[in-house]
Amino acid sequence: MAPRQPLPRTDARLFPDKVALVHGPVRATIQRSIIAPTTLLVTLISAGVQKGDRIAILMGKLRQYVVSYYGIMKAGAVAVPLKQ
Repeated sequence: MAPRQPLPRTDARLFPDKVALVHGPVRATIQRSIIAPTTLLVTLISAGVQKGDRIAILMGKLRQYVVSYYGIMKAGAVAVPLKQ
């Protein structure tokens, strides 16, 4: 299931080392969960993605799905989850 909104920046400043995502043995901190989508944001903008563009996401329930979803939202685009 996709998150409803991006992680608040306040959480990242106050609790950067708190666990935000758990996927099996993998645990990602709030800070890491914000840095990775920002990296994707830069990549999307470099590729010419503009506000309102639709970007499909086709992957299982992985940490990368959440990172992709947040990165797309940060770019102002619309995430379109596709079912596998």
